[in-house]
Amino acid sequence: MAHGHILVVDDEEILLRSLERALTDQGYRVTTAGNAREAIEQARSRDFDLVICDIRLPEVDGLQAVREMQPLQPGARHMLITGYASQEKPVEAIQLGVDDYLLKPFDLDDFLKRVQRVMEKRCNETAREKLAASLEDSLVECLKRLVGDWENEDPFRKGHSDRVVKEALDLGGSLGLSGQQMRILEQAAALHDLGYVALGREILNGQALSKEQWEKVRTHPARGAEILAHAPSLKTAVEAIVAHHENFDGTGYPKGLAGEAIPLSARILRIADMYSALVSSRPHRPACDHGSACKLIEEASGTGLDPVLVSRFLEEGAGEAVPDLVRTARSVLSEFNSRNYRSLLLLARTYGGAGDPESAQQAYTELLSLSRAQRDSEIVFQALLGLATTGLQQNRAEEASHWSRLALEEALQAKESRNTA
Repeated sequence: MAHGHILVVDDEEILLRSLERALTDQGYRVTTAGNAREAIEQARSRDFDLVICDIRLPEVDGLQAVREMQPLQPGARHMLITGYASQEKPVEAIQLGVDDYLLKPFDLDDFLKRVQRVMEKRCNETAREKLAASLEDSLVECLKRLVGDWENEDPFRKGHSDRVVKEALDLGGSLGLSGQQMRILEQAAALHDLGYVALGREILNGQALSKEQWEKVRTHPARGAEILAHAPSLKTAVEAIVAHHENFDGTGYPKGLAGEAIPLSARILRIADMYSALVSSRPHRPACDHGSACKLIEEASGTGLDPVLVSRFLEEGAGEAVPDLVRTARSVLSEFNSRNYRSLLLLARTYGGAGDPESAQQAYTELLSLSRAQRDSEIVFQALLGLATTGLQQNRAEEASHWSRLALEEALQAKESRNTA
């Protein structure tokens, strides 16, 4: 049986139901729309592997509908059907990157074969996307561990990046950032000091820096970017890493960017990084308490820091314990669609590593729901294992045992499925 989610758009009710029935019989999950506006709304709330759209639709034609849906469904394939011949329309369809173009009336068997070809192409793409996402997640996880191990060897920097991740995600969540933006922010926050690893520990030994050493310290954002240069999918996160020491008034480094020329994620990181540093001890000073740190951040508003973000940071209770993800990640996690649900694993692990098991539990619960919907046994297993771990962290032995048992059952079922495949 075939798999995949298809959106069929046609204003001819009889044909629409006929195609819906034929595709459903083949095993596809089918959603229908009778006009372009309805189709676009469907594309805003659901993910599709293929959109089959009639060109001649009332008010907005099929070509324009595809144009508007493509940014909403960047991975979807497209087929167009039409009841009239035109020299211009096929050219426009090619320019849009449409996969197939059918003239009515068409043979149903031929139609299904064409759908199968396009869906096979989409299936191959999805496999590549999953592999790329998995490799990216593995790379980020390895680098996070590298940074974490490096920081943990220094009593003055221990846990710094984990705190920056938490503060950055809290602030980003309060701003209503999208799931993708939050994912990028998490990556950038976790790796913002990666460049220090390349510079060596002796430069941060707490002694007064010479001019030469200070210039070396100022290269750490660029050094981090160099390490990540071979991971194109991290490009946006790298932009934030490079700019996380830019000042709002243009006096920062490395480029002297000012105001909104600094990426939003970098402006968020600047605040989170400063707060974490202030509430941590350093060789030359004791840690600030929460109130003192917030006062210093407020004083830097408009010079080093974005004043709008500072106001939001202080309003949201910076640095205070967050009992759940309602204010931050929960609203954002729900925005993740099925194509990037794997990224929730990174967020869940981050909250767990930051000592926030309740938030981690909420993230793992969301991940479990999405991964089960996608029938991804590997991520289902990871989510169940994560829930077991958070249960132990919260001294809930019975709950931890429950999730552990389900994780074992999932692993055994996955093994059985592989053996019978």
